[in-house]
Amino acid sequence: MNLKAYELRDTLRLHPIGAVELSPESINDAKARWIDITSPTKDELEAFFVAFNLHRVILDSCQVPQERPRVLFIDEVLFMAFPVPHGEKSAWLSIVCLPGTLITIDWEQVAGMDELAVNLKLIAPDISSLLYQVLEHLAEYTIPVYLDLRRRARNIALRLEEESYKVEVKDIQDLKSAASRLGDVVEDQHICLTVPQFAKANLLGGEHVGGYFNNLRAIYDNSQRGVERLEKRISGLQQHHASIIQDATNKRLKILSILSAVYLPATLIAGIYGMNFDYMPILGMRFGYYLVLCIMAAIVGAQFFIFYRRGWFK
Repeated sequence: MNLKAYELRDTLRLHPIGAVELSPESINDAKARWIDITSPTKDELEAFFVAFNLHRVILDSCQVPQERPRVLFIDEVLFMAFPVPHGEKSAWLSIVCLPGTLITIDWEQVAGMDELAVNLKLIAPDISSLLYQVLEHLAEYTIPVYLDLRRRARNIALRLEEESYKVEVKDIQDLKSAASRLGDVVEDQHICLTVPQFAKANLLGGEHVGGYFNNLRAIYDNSQRGVERLEKRISGLQQHHASIIQDATNKRLKILSILSAVYLPATLIAGIYGMNFDYMPILGMRFGYYLVLCIMAAIVGAQFFIFYRRGWFK
């Protein structure tokens, strides 16, 4: 387990402190403190949380990675299982917020908390401000994923207009699956911020906390709407691609139908003169064979000319 701790002192910036300074007495003092834990084991978390005297439900939730959005508020302690995009799936960050201490458990080391702690300047000297800015930081993880998916959708749209035959169905299906996964993550994030337990936990902060988290909900609302628009756009691309394929298929069938109609009279004549009768017109003529061929060629040529003039080959 890798543990890093930070403490708010005389400014609005966090200062790193050693693990030895995290005594039960210091944990329960009035200072705002942030403890970031990465890649822990269950036993390590069990030993670490002894000093916090947490409710058993929250303690059990902290000790294993969650796979669904979850918010608990028990005995003035807030627990959140918060997702962030991570490759082909979502990674779950566990957040424990006490009146004076914020604990984040990064199971897969994807949340970039080290950089945030160094550059963070709090809005206000309290734990609510720290929680708000951590959640705001996590919201930024969806932006590059969303922009990449939007770029891929735009490229596919351009290729459909210019070189539609080079666009594969799998390209659109992969893009749609990735957008769906991002949509699930953003929806789970939105759930975490709108459940009643989270609203109750906002009382941990001062008078300014309501505005903080209203802004935060607005950020995630915008993210959710953006992903929904992207999913609709991709569905439109899928339908457009299907219509292009259908149109190309119809054109091929049209050409085959025209060719069948053109050669049908010649086929009929050939079928008639393929019958086994002794007495048939033209059979006794010296140039009858060539005459029939000329008649067949003339019929085919006339049909080609008529169909072409009527635009059937366009």
